[in-house]
Amino acid sequence: MPLHAETNALELYRSLVAPLAKLRTTDPKLAEDARRAVRSIVENTGEGAGRFGRDRPHHFSIAYGSGRELRNQLAIAE
Repeated sequence: MPLHAETNALELYRSLVAPLAKLRTTDPKLAEDARRAVRSIVENTGEGAGRFGRDRPHHFSIAYGSGRELRNQLAIAE
């Protein structure tokens, strides 16, 4: 069963597909950076959820940092 964080990360990714496609027409670099950040959130949340060793928090930490990066990228895009 996926963690809520995994489900939320996937929903976030899906919700940004259209807005990032639109952003790509005006600022392709920012759109690509935001796409990479949201993808990192999804990937690292999933990886952290599947780990049980000492590196588990590391993946969640990366996802958190990518979330902050994405927040700022979306603020710039506004």
